[in-house]
Order: sequence, then structure tokens, then C-alpha cells
Amino acid sequence: MMCLAIGFRGHSDMKKILVTGINSDIGEAMVQDIRQQHGEVTFYGTFRQPSAQVDRLHACGCTLFQVDMANQQQVEDFARQAVQLGVDDIVFLHGSLYPIGKFGEVSFQQWQDSQYLNAFSILHLLNALLPGLAAGSRVISLAGGGVNGAPLNFSAYTNAKVILIKMTELLAAEYPDLLFFNLGPGFVKTKIHVETLSAGERAGAAFAETQRRLNEDAFVPMLKVTDALRFLLFSAPLAFSGRNFSAAHDTLSSAPFANFLAADTNAYKLRRAGNDFVACENPGEVK
Repeated sequence: MMCLAIGFRGHSDMKKILVTGINSDIGEAMVQDIRQQHGEVTFYGTFRQPSAQVDRLHACGCTLFQVDMANQQQVEDFARQAVQLGVDDIVFLHGSLYPIGKFGEVSFQQWQDSQYLNAFSILHLLNALLPGLAAGSRVISLAGGGVNGAPLNFSAYTNAKVILIKMTELLAAEYPDLLFFNLGPGFVKTKIHVETLSAGERAGAAFAETQRRLNEDAFVPMLKVTDALRFLLFSAPLAFSGRNFSAAHDTLSSAPFANFLAADTNAYKLRRAGNDFVACENPGEVK
């Protein structure tokens, strides 16, 4: 059922966080972590289909809405409900790797639909919620594997994630009293890897790499992801806004890292590499 609210609870004096895809592995772990570290926090969340994780989240006091974030009308309908919630912060965790395959070999409609699910549904909802956010509110979206390179056969997912990284910077500039972050969780053990395995040879080298990591249990610890999310939601200073971070590699809570960001407004943003090259006076011709 579209936009079905489960277990509404009113907590006007608590921090309110909206989490799309709250029933993802990262979402459930984040809720548990924040509840343990910060006590009572009001969580609102979206889910696409009922599951054991949805049941557990409801049981621990989350207010849940059944929304298919790939459906523009459902996102529009939910946006009208969400503006009434008065949330303080927003964390976007929903997404999908599909379609997997070379750009010219996948359905363009599916490729375009992926852009909506992974990027534009987030912007759709943000467009409705931004006017109601108070100064100091925080918005987090997730990056994905490949945003710093060119992974084969995942162009839909990767392109959508690049959009989010740039929008994080743009929104931070347009709304300097709010904080916007983009976080790459790294290769953490979640259900999304089933999509790569199901794609088989269409996933290219990612298929074997995913199998290897599963066999060797070689994943980024979930604790690194939840620590990073909690830091961004509760502690990150203004200098962090507008940037893309890595849960696996960045020491977000260190003072030297904060000082580095404060001194360099270009760091951890989308920029052209190689700008230090300066042509000589008589460069000649390329032959």
C-alpha cells in the first residue's frame, strides 16, 4: 500500500531523523547504533516491501512509511506527508545497482529509471523538505563504488552517485545554514551485492570480486559505516559540508582532518585532476 504509515508515535522534544531505505542493512545498523549512543531519537523511515527488518524497526519504535522510491507519484505523495513531520535531519539510504551491463546493451528506460531511484527521487524529496529544515539540519546521501574511477557495466548506478556528490556541494553553497554530506560506505556486507551476483557475467570483473569478498569475508566493517554516519549527524562541523567522504578510509573525527578541510575548500569534492600542468612558452605541436 502506498505511503502506509506504521506505528506513528509523536515525540516533539526529540531529535527527528528521516531515513529512506531504513530497512536496509546500513539503515537498521545505524538506528541501533544511534539509539545506543544517543538514547531516544525519533526515527521516521521508508521501506518498499514488508520484511523481518521492517518488523524489528517497528518494534523498536520507528514510524515507517511504505513507499516505492522508484515511483515518482509515490515519492510526491510521501513528500506531502513528510513535510508535516518536522524532521531535523535526513539520511538517504535507498538504492539499487540495476541495470547492470554495458550502456549500449541495457534498456535505456531501465537506465533512466535508475537515475530517478538512485538520484532524482532524493532530490525530489529534498525539494519538498528543504524549505522546512531549520538551521543546522543535516542531510546525508551515499556515494557508491566507482565514483572516483570508471567501473565497467555499472554506469547507471555510478552516474547517479556522481550526481549526488555534485548536488551535495551545490546545496551546501545555496544553503550555508544547513549541512550536506555524501558518504561512501565502502564494500560493506549488505544485500545489495546480491544484485551483482545475480547479474553474472554482465557484472564483469565485479562478479568475481564480489564472490572473493564473500568467500574471504573481506568487507568494510559495518561499525566504520555507523561511526561515520553518527559523526556526520551529531558532530561534524560546518567545514565538512558539501563534501564526499569515505567511511573506510577517512578519519572523520580527527582534529587534523577537520583543520585540513577548513583550509582547503576544494578538498573532497568533484574536481578535474591534473590542473597543475602548465604549458611551456613554445609547446610545439602534438605529433
